[in-house]
Amino acid sequence: MKIFFFFLLFFFHTFLLFSQDSVAYRIVLAGDAGELTKGIHPVAAAIKKTIPLDARTTIIYLGDNLYRN
Repeated sequence: MKIFFFFLLFFFHTFLLFSQDSVAYRIVLAGDAGELTKGIHPVAAAIKKTIPLDARTTIIYLGDNLYRN
């Protein structure tokens, strides 16, 4: 499942590189933030690295996002 998500993220990243910046609104749907690894959420870090987070971007987390300790 994680491989599919990273493939999807790579596809959108490539698409963003070749498209013009005429985006009115950007919605990012994340199925799960992933398990905390070395103090970092890997999916959230990938989103932050590859997608411009500006006033036009909204991130919606779906699925099982809360974990009991």
